Amino acid sequence: MIAPSGLRRDGEILYNVYGDESHDGRASIIYVVSGLFGDDADWDTATSAWTEITKGKEFHAREWASPPEYRALCRVICNSKLIAFAAGMDLTEYQTIFPNPVDQLPYYFCFYKVVEHMAGIAYGCIPREKVKFTFDRNLDVKHNATFLYDSLIKVPEFQHWDMLADKPEFSTRKDPRIQMADMVARESMNWLRTTVTGNAATRTTCLASLVESHRLHWHQFDRTYFAQRVAHVQKLVEQGHPIGNFEQWRRAHNCQDTTENRTRYQVEIDEKLREQGISPV
Repeated sequence: MIAPSGLRRDGEILYNVYGDESHDGRASIIYVVSGLFGDDADWDTATSAWTEITKGKEFHAREWASPPEYRALCRVICNSKLIAFAAGMDLTEYQTIFPNPVDQLPYYFCFYKVVEHMAGIAYGCIPREKVKFTFDRNLDVKHNATFLYDSLIKVPEFQHWDMLADKPEFSTRKDPRIQMADMVARESMNWLRTTVTGNAATRTTCLASLVESHRLHWHQFDRTYFAQRVAHVQKLVEQGHPIGNFEQWRRAHNCQDTTENRTRYQVEIDEKLREQGISPV
């Protein structure tokens, strides 16, 4: 159980998660979504220490990776009470095994896992209050992120769905809290990339510090996960569920082949899996 350190002025504790995404340059190998969890007091303390180092400058982990300030900023997260979580996947395995792979579906799987994990943390907090999510204002994924989040709230089978605030919010890289999530996502992405490519490079000092300070935990979607998901869907089809493959589903719903509709198709699969007691992620 987590004992939060700060109360809002109205006496109600509200937990906040700030999230971001990261991938290799062409998004061809690794995709990661991260989140940082804390209450208002935790965030205020970390933000104050962070901006004291950045002097209010806009931070991008890729651009700040070398300067000595980067290590100091990493220590801000390590010394904070924030809880970091990242979900990532090997895009090569995803594209090889998963049917109908499209660019935005990796975001769906990783986003889902981060929201699920953070909702579970909020459920375990004392006192137990809802958690609000704020993500980087990435126009490529903002619409689908809103749709996904709304879908989770509307599905009672999603464990701890009642811990989620009514809707997600979006902010920019000028927000220090988004900047912290950017660092976590970037560090997680780099480490997963070395693992996937078989690179012998050791994890960075920053990543090691995040893990050893117990600030960061993560989840990897791998070949086994995608193979199992494909098998689960095939079993649904054999049991007579009218879900079929995506093209069959699309014709039945008389809709176009778009990222949103492919995402809707995955959401419907998740609902069917939950009904059978199978965790989608």
